[in-house]
Amino acid sequence: GQVFSIENDGTNTYFQIWQDYANMNNNTIVMCAGVPDISENDYVYVEGRILGKVEGENAFGGKVTAMKINATKVQKMSYKDVVVPTRLSVDVNETITQKKYSLTVEKVEFADTETRVYMKAANDGKADFSIYTYSAKVKQGKKQYEQKNNFDADYKSLPSELMKDAEDDGIILFPALEQKDFTLIIEGSSDDWDEKIKPFKFSIKIPG
Repeated sequence: GQVFSIENDGTNTYFQIWQDYANMNNNTIVMCAGVPDISENDYVYVEGRILGKVEGENAFGGKVTAMKINATKVQKMSYKDVVVPTRLSVDVNETITQKKYSLTVEKVEFADTETRVYMKAANDGKADFSIYTYSAKVKQGKKQYEQKNNFDADYKSLPSELMKDAEDDGIILFPALEQKDFTLIIEGSSDDWDEKIKPFKFSIKIPG
Protein backbone atom coordinates (compact mmCIF):
# COMPACT_ATOMS: atom_id res chain seq x y z
CA GLY A 1 0.00 0.00 0.00
CA GLN A 2 0.87 3.70 0.08
CA VAL A 3 1.68 5.39 3.40
CA PHE A 4 -0.34 8.49 4.32
CA SER A 5 0.12 8.88 8.11
CA ILE A 6 2.91 7.93 10.53
CA GLU A 7 3.26 8.14 14.31
CA ASN A 8 5.66 6.53 16.77
CA ASP A 9 5.96 6.40 20.56
CA GLY A 10 9.69 5.69 20.73
CA THR A 11 9.15 1.93 20.88
CA ASN A 12 6.59 1.16 18.18
CA THR A 13 5.57 2.84 14.95
CA TYR A 14 1.97 3.15 13.79
CA PHE A 15 1.22 4.08 10.22
CA GLN A 16 -1.70 4.00 7.83
CA ILE A 17 -1.70 2.87 4.25
CA TRP A 18 -4.15 2.86 1.38
CA GLN A 19 -4.12 -0.74 0.21
CA ASP A 20 -6.06 0.38 -2.87
CA TYR A 21 -3.69 3.29 -3.49
CA ALA A 22 -5.16 4.18 -6.90
CA ASN A 23 -8.55 5.01 -5.38
CA MET A 24 -7.46 5.84 -1.81
CA ASN A 25 -9.49 2.95 -0.41
CA ASN A 26 -8.97 0.09 2.04
CA ASN A 27 -7.49 2.11 4.89
CA THR A 28 -5.16 -0.18 6.87
CA ILE A 29 -3.43 0.55 10.18
CA VAL A 30 -0.03 -1.08 10.62
CA MET A 31 1.83 -1.45 13.92
CA CYS A 32 5.48 -2.50 13.99
CA ALA A 33 8.37 -2.50 16.45
CA GLY A 34 11.04 0.17 16.09
CA VAL A 35 11.15 3.00 13.58
CA PRO A 36 11.22 1.79 9.96
CA ASP A 37 12.79 3.97 7.28
CA ILE A 38 9.55 5.11 5.67
CA SER A 39 7.89 8.45 4.96
CA GLU A 40 4.47 9.63 3.90
CA ASN A 41 3.67 8.75 0.27
CA ASP A 42 6.15 5.84 0.26
CA TYR A 43 5.00 2.51 -1.06
CA VAL A 44 5.48 -0.45 1.27
CA TYR A 45 5.08 -4.21 1.40
CA VAL A 46 3.82 -5.48 4.76
CA GLU A 47 3.70 -8.96 6.27
CA GLY A 48 2.11 -9.64 9.63
CA ARG A 49 -0.87 -10.84 11.59
CA ILE A 50 -4.32 -9.33 11.16
CA LEU A 51 -5.62 -8.23 14.57
CA GLY A 52 -9.11 -7.22 13.48
CA LYS A 53 -10.66 -3.90 12.65
CA VAL A 54 -10.59 -0.44 14.19
CA GLU A 55 -13.53 1.97 14.05
CA GLY A 56 -13.49 5.70 14.61
CA GLU A 57 -14.39 9.07 13.14
CA ASN A 58 -12.52 11.28 10.74
CA ALA A 59 -12.18 15.07 10.99
CA PHE A 60 -15.59 15.52 9.35
CA GLY A 61 -17.42 13.24 11.79
CA GLY A 62 -17.70 10.41 9.31
CA LYS A 63 -17.32 6.78 10.35
CA VAL A 64 -13.97 5.22 9.51
CA THR A 65 -13.21 1.50 9.57
CA ALA A 66 -9.71 0.14 9.08
CA MET A 67 -8.05 -3.23 9.26
CA LYS A 68 -5.25 -3.46 11.85
CA ILE A 69 -2.05 -5.45 11.28
CA ASN A 70 0.80 -6.29 13.65
CA ALA A 71 3.66 -6.29 11.16
CA THR A 72 6.61 -8.65 11.25
CA LYS A 73 8.07 -7.22 8.04
CA VAL A 74 7.88 -3.74 6.51
CA GLN A 75 9.72 -3.26 3.23
CA LYS A 76 9.87 -0.01 1.27
CA MET A 77 9.09 -0.53 -2.40
CA SER A 78 9.42 1.57 -5.52
CA TYR A 79 6.46 3.12 -7.30
CA LYS A 80 7.30 1.02 -10.34
CA ASP A 81 7.33 -2.31 -8.49
CA VAL A 82 4.04 -1.65 -6.71
CA VAL A 83 1.90 0.34 -9.15
CA VAL A 84 3.20 -0.63 -12.61
CA PRO A 85 5.17 -3.87 -12.17
CA THR A 86 7.20 -5.17 -15.09
CA ARG A 87 5.48 -7.98 -17.00
CA LEU A 88 8.33 -8.51 -19.47
CA SER A 89 11.87 -7.11 -19.53
CA VAL A 90 13.98 -7.35 -22.70
CA ASP A 91 17.68 -6.46 -22.90
CA VAL A 92 18.36 -4.66 -26.19
CA ASN A 93 21.77 -2.92 -25.98
CA GLU A 94 21.59 -1.41 -29.47
CA THR A 95 23.62 1.74 -30.23
CA ILE A 96 23.35 4.19 -33.11
CA THR A 97 26.13 6.77 -33.56
CA GLN A 98 26.18 9.80 -35.82
CA LYS A 99 29.04 12.33 -35.89
CA LYS A 100 30.19 10.76 -32.58
CA TYR A 101 26.79 11.44 -30.94
CA SER A 102 25.39 8.15 -29.65
CA LEU A 103 22.05 6.89 -28.42
CA THR A 104 21.68 3.41 -26.94
CA VAL A 105 18.51 1.48 -26.15
CA GLU A 106 19.58 -0.59 -23.15
CA LYS A 107 16.36 -2.42 -22.33
CA VAL A 108 12.59 -2.28 -22.58
CA GLU A 109 10.10 -3.02 -19.80
CA PHE A 110 6.48 -3.81 -20.61
CA ALA A 111 3.86 -3.08 -17.93
CA ASP A 112 0.05 -3.15 -17.94
CA THR A 113 -0.37 0.60 -18.44
CA GLU A 114 2.98 1.80 -19.79
CA THR A 115 6.16 0.80 -21.61
CA ARG A 116 9.54 1.95 -20.29
CA VAL A 117 12.48 2.38 -22.69
CA TYR A 118 15.82 2.66 -20.89
CA MET A 119 18.28 4.72 -22.88
CA LYS A 120 21.81 6.05 -22.66
CA ALA A 121 23.23 9.06 -24.50
CA ALA A 122 26.91 9.90 -25.09
CA ASN A 123 28.43 13.01 -26.64
CA ASP A 124 31.89 12.46 -28.07
CA GLY A 125 31.28 15.02 -30.79
CA LYS A 126 32.53 18.56 -31.20
CA ALA A 127 29.42 20.44 -30.04
CA ASP A 128 26.57 20.21 -27.54
CA PHE A 129 23.97 17.62 -28.48
CA SER A 130 20.18 18.08 -28.20
CA ILE A 131 17.87 15.07 -27.82
CA TYR A 132 14.21 15.64 -28.63
CA THR A 133 12.77 13.17 -26.14
CA TYR A 134 9.41 14.98 -26.07
CA SER A 135 8.84 14.08 -29.74
CA ALA A 136 9.99 10.45 -29.53
CA LYS A 137 7.65 8.05 -31.29
CA VAL A 138 7.00 4.33 -31.49
CA LYS A 139 5.52 2.54 -34.49
CA GLN A 140 4.15 -0.95 -33.85
CA GLY A 141 2.30 -2.53 -36.73
CA LYS A 142 0.17 0.26 -38.19
CA LYS A 143 -0.17 2.09 -34.89
CA GLN A 144 1.86 5.11 -33.80
CA TYR A 145 2.44 6.02 -30.15
CA GLU A 146 3.70 9.29 -28.73
CA GLN A 147 5.95 9.71 -25.72
CA LYS A 148 3.92 10.13 -22.50
CA ASN A 149 4.51 11.45 -18.98
CA ASN A 150 3.82 9.85 -15.62
CA PHE A 151 4.01 12.57 -12.97
CA ASP A 152 3.35 10.09 -10.16
CA ALA A 153 6.50 8.16 -10.94
CA ASP A 154 10.05 9.07 -9.94
CA TYR A 155 11.66 7.88 -13.17
CA LYS A 156 14.92 9.47 -14.24
CA SER A 157 14.49 11.30 -17.54
CA LEU A 158 16.90 11.16 -20.43
CA PRO A 159 18.37 14.69 -20.70
CA SER A 160 17.20 16.90 -23.54
CA GLU A 161 20.68 18.40 -23.92
CA LEU A 162 24.10 16.83 -23.46
CA MET A 163 27.33 18.82 -23.27
CA LYS A 164 30.53 17.77 -25.00
CA ASP A 165 32.39 14.82 -23.42
CA ALA A 166 29.37 13.90 -21.32
CA GLU A 167 27.04 10.93 -21.05
CA ASP A 168 23.81 10.24 -19.18
CA ASP A 169 20.90 7.84 -19.10
CA GLY A 170 17.20 7.81 -18.37
CA ILE A 171 13.78 6.46 -19.29
CA ILE A 172 11.47 7.45 -22.13
CA LEU A 173 7.90 6.44 -21.42
CA PHE A 174 5.22 5.26 -23.84
CA PRO A 175 1.68 3.90 -23.49
CA ALA A 176 1.27 0.18 -22.99
CA LEU A 177 2.54 -1.63 -26.10
CA GLU A 178 2.02 -5.19 -27.20
CA GLN A 179 4.92 -7.48 -26.31
CA LYS A 180 6.00 -7.52 -29.94
CA ASP A 181 8.62 -5.91 -32.20
CA PHE A 182 8.42 -2.14 -32.66
CA THR A 183 10.33 0.77 -34.14
CA LEU A 184 11.54 3.65 -31.95
CA ILE A 185 12.32 7.00 -33.56
CA ILE A 186 14.08 9.86 -31.73
CA GLU A 187 15.38 13.04 -33.30
CA GLY A 188 18.47 14.93 -32.24
CA SER A 189 20.68 17.78 -33.40
CA SER A 190 24.16 19.19 -32.98
CA ASP A 191 24.73 22.79 -31.94
CA ASP A 192 27.14 22.91 -34.86
CA TRP A 193 24.69 23.66 -37.67
CA ASP A 194 27.09 22.25 -40.25
CA GLU A 195 26.53 18.79 -38.75
CA LYS A 196 23.39 17.17 -40.08
CA ILE A 197 21.88 14.52 -37.79
CA LYS A 198 19.24 12.13 -39.11
CA PRO A 199 16.55 10.73 -36.81
CA PHE A 200 17.80 7.82 -34.70
CA LYS A 201 15.71 4.82 -35.76
CA PHE A 202 15.84 1.65 -33.67
CA SER A 203 14.26 -1.65 -34.73
CA ILE A 204 13.52 -3.35 -31.40
CA LYS A 205 13.15 -7.14 -31.54
CA ILE A 206 11.07 -8.81 -28.84
CA PRO A 207 11.66 -12.57 -28.41
CA GLY A 208 8.70 -14.94 -28.66
